[in-house]
Amino acid sequence: MRIFLISDSYDTLHGLRLAGIDGLYAPGRKEALEALERCLDDPGIAVVLITDKLKATCEKEIFTIMIERAAPLIVEIPGPGDGEWDRSSMMHYIRDAIGLKV
Repeated sequence: MRIFLISDSYDTLHGLRLAGIDGLYAPGRKEALEALERCLDDPGIAVVLITDKLKATCEKEIFTIMIERAAPLIVEIPGPGDGEWDRSSMMHYIRDAIGLKV
């Protein structure tokens, strides 16, 4: 079981990579959808973290995935520059969202 990140921020991508979470940089909707397809094709990925701005661009597709598939679990996380984002609490936020210590 792996966690995978789809992010529109290099800061978030590199920060979570330091915590052992692999991911892809997706600057826009097209790249985010391609990354989601990659995650759906990999049975080892159980949780997909996606930054809130990217999720907003792919909301319809993500909703369809969440309804039609049991896995992976898709979790929205705040990105840098968002009002809720705080570097010291990012791991706590992920742990609270998915129930796993990373």
